[in-house]
Amino acid sequence: MKLVLTIMMTFMVSIAICQDGWKLIKSENGVNIYQKEADCELENIPDEKRYLIKIENTNSSAVQVEWDTRIWYNDKCINCDDNSGEQHHTFRIEANSILAGNCESTGSALYVFREFIDLKGPTKLTKYELQNVTVSTINK
Repeated sequence: MKLVLTIMMTFMVSIAICQDGWKLIKSENGVNIYQKEADCELENIPDEKRYLIKIENTNSSAVQVEWDTRIWYNDKCINCDDNSGEQHHTFRIEANSILAGNCESTGSALYVFREFIDLKGPTKLTKYELQNVTVSTINK
């Protein structure tokens, strides 16, 4: 009976995740990282397409999550050789919590700019990766 309930719950959670557009891209030490595509209507700047990022901590303690964002435009990595730390991101996520990017945030590491919706240019995001992902438990 427990097995049947576990399978049903897993199936329902999977459906819920798919229905709201989030796609699992990485799972590490009780932390799931998702992405979804979004068309963002913004004030004072042109509307843009983004990949939003969501971090889910399923652990019973807070964690620190870190990664380096690597970005390819026109199939060329523009920051793969960058060691400045500018694309290194660190987040603290409380136990059993979620931290997610959205269309309202600007300058956040929880989204990756894809392109402007109405302004078409020669540069196009062709790929991005979250590299060197680490998850560390934060002890109280």
